[in-house]
Amino acid sequence: TTAAPVLIAACGMALVIIARQIDISIGSQFALCSIFAGLLAKAGMPMPVVALGVIAGGALFGAFNGVLVAGLGLPSIVVTLALVAALIAHADPALARKTTPADGTYVGYTGVIWTADYGVTRGRCDQAAIGAALADPRTATPGQSPVATLAGIDLADADRACAAQALELARHGRNVRWKSANRSVAISIGHDAVARGMPCRPFVLNVAGKTTRGLACQAQRGIWEVTKP
Repeated sequence: TTAAPVLIAACGMALVIIARQIDISIGSQFALCSIFAGLLAKAGMPMPVVALGVIAGGALFGAFNGVLVAGLGLPSIVVTLALVAALIAHADPALARKTTPADGTYVGYTGVIWTADYGVTRGRCDQAAIGAALADPRTATPGQSPVATLAGIDLADADRACAAQALELARHGRNVRWKSANRSVAISIGHDAVARGMPCRPFVLNVAGKTTRGLACQAQRGIWEVTKP
């Protein structure tokens, strides 16, 4: 079910809390392991290998934290905060560019491989192209929208898709702008966060001078949901 990833992460966090520690890097680890799984699957690896690879990756993150906290006696909040900063610094450039220059695809924050960025990685969403993609079912692969989805916010479909694509592909601090019905729209993506055990990204949305701050979390692969409008 869609709740399974959250439950798995919650089990790990429960053990950490029982030990009177805290791990605030779980959201970044969760996201990177999801991306790693997508890359392994895209490379044609069988699912058992993908699962073992992701488990090994998560174990390495945990071992790193464990050595610093249990071995060196450093505060867990300091160690995991430093890991979050390191993961964001190294992961964001990869999320905002093509996976390889030759294949013309982009790796999204939720691990989805997108065939187009609609200008988001360059800071300007092509709202007309996204609108055309939404209107033409031939551009969608079976079972997947051609663009990311954002629920829980009152916007036109193309504007919501631009915002969702920014959440998928824009690095933190990036402003993504576009024009919609003769009005200016912009979204700024903040640093990673965790809410209810889910990896999330805070954002600031400006529509014709009206500002909305919120937190969007990964509901499913390629699907975002605003939890704090």
